[in-house]
Amino acid sequence: MLPSLYIKNFRIFSEFRIPSLGKINLLTGKNNTGKTALLEAIALYASRGDLNLILNLLSERGESIPISAKELFDLEKDVFISTLKTLFYNNRFGFGEDDKIFISAVSEKELVKNNVESDFLSMRFFTWEKEISEGPDRESVIYHRKINIISQTSTPDDFIGYEILSKDGARYIFYENDHSLSKQHGSIVKQNVQFFKTNSNLIARNSILWDEITLTEKEKEVIQALQIIEPQIERIAFVGENYATKKAVVKLTGSYEVVPLLRMGDGINRILSFILAIVNAENGFCLIDEFENGLHYSVQKDLWKTIFHLSERLNIQIFATTHSQDSIYAFSEVASEYPHFNGKLFRLDNIKGKIQCVEYSPEEALAAKEFQIETR
Repeated sequence: MLPSLYIKNFRIFSEFRIPSLGKINLLTGKNNTGKTALLEAIALYASRGDLNLILNLLSERGESIPISAKELFDLEKDVFISTLKTLFYNNRFGFGEDDKIFISAVSEKELVKNNVESDFLSMRFFTWEKEISEGPDRESVIYHRKINIISQTSTPDDFIGYEILSKDGARYIFYENDHSLSKQHGSIVKQNVQFFKTNSNLIARNSILWDEITLTEKEKEVIQALQIIEPQIERIAFVGENYATKKAVVKLTGSYEVVPLLRMGDGINRILSFILAIVNAENGFCLIDEFENGLHYSVQKDLWKTIFHLSERLNIQIFATTHSQDSIYAFSEVASEYPHFNGKLFRLDNIKGKIQCVEYSPEEALAAKEFQIETR
């Protein structure tokens, strides 16, 4: 679990921190204040900079063509650079020490100063050069790659690379004359993370996540969440020939008919999607973008109660974003009723290009006649 959050040089964040996080964290604020970017930063941190996740995030924002990590190595050098540099603050591209992305509970300086053993993610471009040494038989030579840190911002003619570094390992991509090579050092262990976004392929994703919990106690959690909207739901299954076409169907109390869940409206299908994400995030992170989409205000308090209890039972740290005052009130009511679950509310503001964070207690949000988030 992240006790706090520090982000440097990532997307809209030049340097940003939240001094204290909760088990369940709700983020609000105007557009262009970095709410989704913050979720992306946590996803990358938890996945240790997984290349496929990076490329998916870029593709979903229209910043890259849909490609796999394997295909990344086949890109021309200039395309490779233009693809990955969009992750950096102001699309900054450089090779200096200050040009790296850093995501952790605390800053890099604090880690070094206090000699703290903490998870972190660091990503940067670098230059490299070949070093030649004599082989063991004195008749052969051995080629080494020496990584450099320089201050120049122009692109070297031949030798550039990309480093993804975490506490337990590193991955390097070396480019030489438009040919790439990837090398990994250490045993990189990813944390469990589920990222729920409205624009994802939810049909395929839901059937995969359901298969992960089939015949476990977690099935009951999903059904109980669906009963918030339709109390008569008894069972659920996914039918179809493959993951891309499998669809959820439910059986209702007192009926032999199998009902497609899509027929029951957007709200119940959205609940299915992020409850599946939550129960599959045990001992990890669940990230929910635009919590309120498709949900009537009348069901949100009960849904937050379910989320709070699942977070506690399955040891999940949850981050969600919202533009809705209804969601804020429902969250604050539940956080106030269950203070031991440690729910926190944050508002992000863009002050002349610098993102700042203000924390509000549930009581402060509930006491305000009209909570001033200015998001509508």
